[in-house]
Amino acid sequence: MYRLIVIIALLFSLRGVAAPPNWTVQIHKFEFSMTMIGTVEVDHIFMTQKDDMIAAFVGDECRGVSKIYVSSEKHVAYMIVYGNISYDDPDKVHFKVYDSNSDRVVDMNNLIDFKINGIFGSTPNPYLWSNTEQATSSEDNSFILEAFPNPSVHEVHIKLKNIEKKNVSVTLFNSEGIEMKRSSIDYWNDNITIDVSWLPSGVYIIVLETLGFIDKRKIIVQRK
Repeated sequence: MYRLIVIIALLFSLRGVAAPPNWTVQIHKFEFSMTMIGTVEVDHIFMTQKDDMIAAFVGDECRGVSKIYVSSEKHVAYMIVYGNISYDDPDKVHFKVYDSNSDRVVDMNNLIDFKINGIFGSTPNPYLWSNTEQATSSEDNSFILEAFPNPSVHEVHIKLKNIEKKNVSVTLFNSEGIEMKRSSIDYWNDNITIDVSWLPSGVYIIVLETLGFIDKRKIIVQRK
């Protein structure tokens, strides 16, 4: 009898437990990408839980996904959105959020055109995804001139525009949009060097932020 009571109690306790959505992107289908950095708001409450997620869609096809990370005391999503381009009829990107507290998927109000190498938001001035507010966007000026060699084996050298010499934040994502490493580099010329010798072969996105500017480059690490 005791065993039966325990089993029944477990079944009732699991009734409200559901797995988060299995949002994935088939990256090989797409030639281009854009980057979005923003905060996520559902019913006027900002998402802060480690299991919260946001995903980008064109129709029913997932084009990007990110969890929520803590950066500069803000809870932000760093999302790479993938797509192909038609200049006459660009992809319309909409968004869904998984709210882990209430175990539900929520449609956001945001709807944007896919833009090759577009950059929406930054850590100091994040984009806002919301299901209640009007969509906002912030597209910053780029400042990366070149990333080489690409493909790379050991190091990637990044040539920057001639902006005030300061500290640059470097975030490295894999092709699935998962953050691999975050670091901070002081630079006093127009070039920085990033070690990629520890990475397996694959496609990665390097995102750089400094002085309110943000830019990204796709790199390929190729092991011999």
